[in-house]
Amino acid sequence: MSSNRLRKPDPNDRSFDSSAEVKRELLHSLSAVSSACCAQVMIQAALKSIGFAKYYREGIKLELKSSNPEVLKFLTPLLKRHLGRVVVSYRRKNTLKKDNTYFLEIEVPSAEILSETLERPLVSGCCRRNYFAMIFLLCGTLQLSAPFTIEIFHHDRAVLNRIRKIGREDLGLLLKIYTLRKLYLLVGKGKSVAEKFLDGFSLNRSILFLEDRNIMMEIKNLTNRLVNCETGNLKKIVTSSSKQLYWIEAIKSGIGLENINKRLKDAALLRIWNPCLSLSELAEKSGGKFTKSSLNHCFREIRNIFLEITDLKVS
Repeated sequence: MSSNRLRKPDPNDRSFDSSAEVKRELLHSLSAVSSACCAQVMIQAALKSIGFAKYYREGIKLELKSSNPEVLKFLTPLLKRHLGRVVVSYRRKNTLKKDNTYFLEIEVPSAEILSETLERPLVSGCCRRNYFAMIFLLCGTLQLSAPFTIEIFHHDRAVLNRIRKIGREDLGLLLKIYTLRKLYLLVGKGKSVAEKFLDGFSLNRSILFLEDRNIMMEIKNLTNRLVNCETGNLKKIVTSSSKQLYWIEAIKSGIGLENINKRLKDAALLRIWNPCLSLSELAEKSGGKFTKSSLNHCFREIRNIFLEITDLKVS
């Protein structure tokens, strides 16, 4: 079975499986649970999610099937303590990924013990949260990037109704149930849902990972906005400068720059000598002779002269 060691989250790692790391940290926190009532409700959640009962003359056998060995490894001592003898086996799937399917077989001494475990009420807050946590570990996923979605698939709508109630009352989560063909889906969307889930179970490493990713995304978005803004400004400067140079060249070849107002001539020469500068930069280059506003006025006058000499009407 794979190691249960927590991995250091890296917000820049695109291969980082946030859902798997959240489950690993949640499982690590559940390993500290020692109360018998919480252990039994986690067994109840597991039996209602991945459990199958087989009845024989000599007794009852339960079978738990999952592809997540870490959860089954966590459940094994709990099942031994509260239900009976546990036998672990695994079978390799005949798929391209070649994942292993792990089985736990439990010999239950009597039907009363099984019935008591399955019908145990969720009274205390810790039991309710541990029940939610086990259902999520077995059937859920959490995406710690946009659109920040938590999803729990289950075959029993009653279980999802209970999970939705626990999420609303104990964790402040607003979740909705959708009906699929053979399953039911519990969904919560939004960054606040992810934050409340992580905060409700005190998953500090995942919270830090989420904050790091948010900071990186904000920096990236700010950089993109600045680059796009700068690119847009450069395009506007180049377009405006090209038009002004075109007007000046037409006047120069038509009537000559010496035949226009001296102030307009100085502005035209300033643009010819500095074809790539903005009006603000041209104003600085003029040494105080022009301001941005006065240059803008001069180039409007140059445009009017251009239109006059080319027999065009002012639009």
